[in-house]
Amino acid sequence: MAGWNASAAMLLFMAVLVSPAWADDEGAGERWAALNHQAGVLLKQGQYDAAMQIAVDAVKVAMLNVGPDHPDLASSLHTQAMIYEEQARYDLAEPLYVRALARVQQWAQATRNGAIVMPPVPGFYNRPRTIADLVTQSVGRALDLFGIDPHVVKRWKETDAGRK
Repeated sequence: MAGWNASAAMLLFMAVLVSPAWADDEGAGERWAALNHQAGVLLKQGQYDAAMQIAVDAVKVAMLNVGPDHPDLASSLHTQAMIYEEQARYDLAEPLYVRALARVQQWAQATRNGAIVMPPVPGFYNRPRTIADLVTQSVGRALDLFGIDPHVVKRWKETDAGRK
């Protein structure tokens, strides 16, 4: 049974790896990041109403594309809470902080239960030349987490740090 659980976990992980979190809407991840960043800039400038409208849009983009439990949603909720907090509207900030924290706690609990959170972020230290190189490196790193060495991962070395 333990072998089945490991295999099932590996298949699930590989499915997540090859289907990016923002796969539902091409460009949604970049749009979400831009909205969240813009809301933060407006917050720092004291433009609270404009910041809140952008932050609400960021939450909508996250909800539509990654769902209610994704860490990106937690980030957007946190941004909204900060906007309210800056305006001393603590009654509105607190529930948003609580919702954001709940998302983070879900991921933390998953790691305490043995899950390994590995976003499919490619390593560029190996100087990939093709998309296939990026995929091979990412899948190889994922397999490493299961103790499987497919001998395709280029390891980072201290001597690589200064090369150009």
